[in-house]
Amino acid sequence: MDKLTLNHRSATNMKRFKFLLLSIIILPILYLGAGLILHNYTYPTHTPEFRTYFRDNSRFSSKWEKISFTILSFNPEKGTIHVNMEIAPGGAQLASHEHDYFTESFFVQKGNLTGIINGIPQHFSKGQSVSIKAGVAHNFLNNTDSTVVLSSADNKGFELPVNYVYALSQLYGHWDADKTNRVPPKLYFHLAMLHKQFDYWLTEKGPSKTVQKILRICLAPTARLLKYEIYDYRFTPLLPGEAPME
Repeated sequence: MDKLTLNHRSATNMKRFKFLLLSIIILPILYLGAGLILHNYTYPTHTPEFRTYFRDNSRFSSKWEKISFTILSFNPEKGTIHVNMEIAPGGAQLASHEHDYFTESFFVQKGNLTGIINGIPQHFSKGQSVSIKAGVAHNFLNNTDSTVVLSSADNKGFELPVNYVYALSQLYGHWDADKTNRVPPKLYFHLAMLHKQFDYWLTEKGPSKTVQKILRICLAPTARLLKYEIYDYRFTPLLPGEAPME
């Protein structure tokens, strides 16, 4: 084989390598760019009408975490909702987390609550007020044999962003319906769909908050292709005695 032929083959192989390299770099960028435009602007997702989704005295819960919420009132002008939260014996928010944009403030109406605040256990008894500022890592546990009830001092419920409560109600439904929804990759696909609603960031047992935000954005187009939805009607909060939706 002469030198000219070898040089020609070498040049051809180099072109193929460059083409492959460019494809590896450019195609994901094109896919992500086009996917995000379609996901966010061309065919955006839609949550249900919150006035009908959150009915006064309706409830949703997590059998897995043994936590339930009762909807007391919805303020559409402020975009907030007032709730009571109950943690059954042995129940817990199983992962430490933080919020970027809201303070979580409530009153211990019943029982004894354990909070892990920035990694430090603290105990709150009936009649105490608790306030967790944005950016503070926390989770709550009920290590007693009695139900803990969290509300407000006037029993009108403590305030949370309605988008956050909506996302939580959907995730609780998915987590109880199928335990594989609680772990990656399904967990990350559901979070990608609920990204704009769910101001909740793990501070343990997962990647950094920056990585979590990138994952939610980047996985959204793929989640849409895989038929993940932002709204599943089956997990609509139910009134007392109301049969679950099928």
